[in-house]
Amino acid sequence: FEKKVCDRYAVPMVLVVVNGGPITLKTVREFLVGGCPVLLLLGSGGAADAIAECFALLPPEAPKDGPAAPSAPATDPEAQRRGLLLWDEEQADEAAQQVELEQRFDPRRIDAMRDDLREIMLHAGGGRRAGRPLLFAFDACGEDSFEHELDEQLLQAVLKGRFIAPRGKLTLAVTWNNDAVVRELLLTNNADLTQDDLLLALRVAMT
Repeated sequence: FEKKVCDRYAVPMVLVVVNGGPITLKTVREFLVGGCPVLLLLGSGGAADAIAECFALLPPEAPKDGPAAPSAPATDPEAQRRGLLLWDEEQADEAAQQVELEQRFDPRRIDAMRDDLREIMLHAGGGRRAGRPLLFAFDACGEDSFEHELDEQLLQAVLKGRFIAPRGKLTLAVTWNNDAVVRELLLTNNADLTQDDLLLALRVAMT
């Protein structure tokens, strides 16, 4: 329901994962297939930490001495519609098998959970390799400015995980009232921003 509403009204959406169990893995899998960015809260345990641990086992998106292996087109109809790519299946399966699940969850669900982890790695890794990361992690342990840091992570997940034109990114950052991201966008996308784009952002800031 949330995805339909956000698609209809062009509202950005991020799935935040705190702890969670087998159902959470299925939810993350569905959201990634739908092209929605996912933010994991590290240290919260459960599915959030299992996914982060598994993702850390994938090789870097591109080796230093050469190009990365080519990604494969996604097979899921929704993922295909959104133009998503998949990570290498063998590497995704290997990572999913290495994560310790038996001590955290019901042993009767382990096989199904490994299947979900594998699918999550295929879509999250493919997005990273294609230059459109969908999976993000936020370590809140020891942060004095938890609320501010989390707010910026959510904004970055939206900006990096969705196809948004420079004008839309700037307007969103201004609406989000995040001056650091606004400055970053002005410095990195100044060649793609027109005077009308800047005037629109100024009007948004003044409302």
